[in-house]
Amino acid sequence: TKWREMYDSARKFANEQHWNLSRADTGPTRAAFDHDKDSREMAQWRLDHILFTSTTLTPIARWSTLEDDEYSRTLGLPNDKVPSDHLPIAVVFERRNHVRLSSEARRGLIDRIKSMDARHGEEQANLAEDSAEKLSLLKG
Repeated sequence: TKWREMYDSARKFANEQHWNLSRADTGPTRAAFDHDKDSREMAQWRLDHILFTSTTLTPIARWSTLEDDEYSRTLGLPNDKVPSDHLPIAVVFERRNHVRLSSEARRGLIDRIKSMDARHGEEQANLAEDSAEKLSLLKG
């Protein structure tokens, strides 16, 4: 289906960017006759989605959707109480704490950064000296 293609494409992109995306449970947001079936009952779909990074956020609450709206489940959307063809969605998230480095790991990281910074300074100085020599030869 088109939804699956879009979902797979978004998941592939997220993985390539090293994002860990999850989909929040929003409940069904669309109710209408299913055009592919000869049924007199309303079908329900999750039309809208909220993606989030599960490493940094935890969903803790959401707006109720069609599960709490028997009128719209029975009549379909839009109707005289809901003018849209689907319900709005919202999720409340709790921010997760990031993994903290131990004191030893933090010192090791700082030492590696200082070492890289020192090498970078040396390389800049060597490049500046080399450039000055080449410039003096050109002016020569």
